Amino acid sequence: GPVCTVPKDQKEFSGRVTEIVNGEVLVIKVASVYKRVTMSSIRQPRPAEGTDAGPPSRALYEVPYLFEAREFLRKRLVGKKVNATVDYVRPAANGYPERVCASIFLGNQNIQEAIVSKGLATVAWHKQDDDERAANYDALLLAQEKAKKNKAGVHNGGEPPIHKVSRPSWKRR
Repeated sequence: GPVCTVPKDQKEFSGRVTEIVNGEVLVIKVASVYKRVTMSSIRQPRPAEGTDAGPPSRALYEVPYLFEAREFLRKRLVGKKVNATVDYVRPAANGYPERVCASIFLGNQNIQEAIVSKGLATVAWHKQDDDERAANYDALLLAQEKAKKNKAGVHNGGEPPIHKVSRPSWKRR
């Protein structure tokens, strides 16, 4: 794929996490700029093949483990200072804006590795010669193997957690 090179001075940055957009994307406030960052080489839980989970607001509750993935990130990262190392940039295409893909660290902990090992994200498949991947891609694959062995999260194979979403009832009691 087309690799868009990142200037050296923008390859690493740190800032406070202000928002978890979904299980792959977060917003980091760097100085006075809000940067939207996609975590490299991972995929948040997806709807089962051939099913439509509806709009994102509903998908959050319909797609198994998507809610857990977002909560895992939210509880762990919002308000915290993280370091980001840009692995690659996906140029804007098909109506999607440019995406900065980075490895995210909280202290020494790689967040992608943490979420993959919990079974709340899977590792994106890259060709051998594809440079557009996380620097610690091999470690991510190992974390995924471990999650599969432990039947963690999406690898569980059993019934996914059910979320009771309270809808307001308009009936007068």
